[in-house]
Amino acid sequence: MISFALGHICYLTAIYLKFYTGNLLTLLLPIGLAVAFALAAVLSGPLMKLKYGKFKGLSMLYAFLLSFMMFATGAALIVTRGKSVMWIVMFVGAVMFIISDLILSTMYFTERQVMQEDGSIIIERPKAMTPSLVILNHATYYIAQFLLAMSIFVYA
Repeated sequence: MISFALGHICYLTAIYLKFYTGNLLTLLLPIGLAVAFALAAVLSGPLMKLKYGKFKGLSMLYAFLLSFMMFATGAALIVTRGKSVMWIVMFVGAVMFIISDLILSTMYFTERQVMQEDGSIIIERPKAMTPSLVILNHATYYIAQFLLAMSIFVYA
């Protein structure tokens, strides 16, 4: 998670080096939306039967960085009025990255308690290795990475 967070910091740096014009709204609005997204994503965990455990704080920070990148590319897309192929490609890549990580969250943070015959309770992660989720997660992740990388070629 830390490695991916660092990657998103690099993306954010590149995004703002390319399009930031000094308009504070294009910085503050994506930050505000990202804070709301991160809080909603992590605090709604119990509703979705997600148990973040010791990763709750790190998950919130990561959700903030990930969604900040998506909202920043969205802001760039709006500022350029959708006329820049680079921002379209990067925005779609950022959305796919979020979808990939939402799937990953359900795979690794879904838990259920199961009572054994001897009365002991064990914790199971029933969705962790469901083949369809693994395939969907990998597909969305690689599409996201491909689109983000392609946005660099559009930029060059």
